[in-house]
Amino acid sequence: YIVQMARELGDEVKVILIGWDSSCNDMLLGIGNVITLPAASSAEMLAEYYSLADVFVLPSLAENYATTTLEAMACGTPVVGFAAGGTAEQLENGRGIAVPLGNQELFTAAVKRVLQEPQTVISANQLAESIRKENSIRKMTDQYIDIYQKLLGEKHTERERV
Repeated sequence: YIVQMARELGDEVKVILIGWDSSCNDMLLGIGNVITLPAASSAEMLAEYYSLADVFVLPSLAENYATTTLEAMACGTPVVGFAAGGTAEQLENGRGIAVPLGNQELFTAAVKRVLQEPQTVISANQLAESIRKENSIRKMTDQYIDIYQKLLGEKHTERERV
């Protein structure tokens, strides 16, 4: 999906593929707007790549709650991806655009829209702040405690009935 997007957008964009497997270079023949890089050697380097990007694309057809999506948004970079698993939820409230699974036309159009109309998504600072708040250690811990308390309460109620 990314290679096809690069092909369709042509000189309008530069696509950087991080962690590219050079055995797949045949896929890039005739496409001049793609730069391939080896996998990032550190979390800091990966954060730098995310921060430099105008948009992060996630063409996964199956996801749970993609860490890469959170990482990109925490660096202030909006995301375009397929509405797989939790991706659509992650991209709500202007944090990015989720398109129907496998829809190349809408995927490419969403990337183009974010690039040409940055107001389509929230600002980098708002994006990073919202991700920090929603995924803080404190918030996640509180949510786990709530789940455990509910489970313990349900088990206690079941024991009382027996």
